[in-house]
Amino acid sequence: YELNYFSRFGITQEALIEYDVFPIHYFRFWSPKREEWSNFFYASPENPRFLIQINKGEKIYSPSEPNPKLKWFTNIKKTDIFGLKQIKGHQKAIGILAGNKDVLSFYCNTGIRAVSMASEGAKVDLETMVMLKELSDDVFILYDNDKTGWKRSTAIAKEYGIKSVHIGDF
Repeated sequence: YELNYFSRFGITQEALIEYDVFPIHYFRFWSPKREEWSNFFYASPENPRFLIQINKGEKIYSPSEPNPKLKWFTNIKKTDIFGLKQIKGHQKAIGILAGNKDVLSFYCNTGIRAVSMASEGAKVDLETMVMLKELSDDVFILYDNDKTGWKRSTAIAKEYGIKSVHIGDF
């Protein structure tokens, strides 16, 4: 049932493996604040759960979780970039996208590599932009088609002199 969730977006099992995204059946975490283990969180066909490994950090993603506070658990750093490890050699284009699922879907549906920051609100720093421009002929930004996405993508595009594009452009 885990693959059913991603296949709706054109994401293949091969891409999930390449990008270090794995289904998990249950998890719990240690709370340093409370100094205790959490209850177990279980996956189900109605609420699949996934482990996403980024550098030395991990995210647990529960896309169907009704409680927004329980949709993500993470210990990644703000500087961790999803999709960067998968970029091998010089690319014609690289996108900066809003989220991990966006990166996966975009790659599987277009063949174009992309990255996402720790969150859509995370700052794209100069060092990251220089690195992406060295890896590619063209860097563009494609965030969600909402007020926040438009505002952030326009600001980043203006700051770094890159294109802000929309899904209809592809």
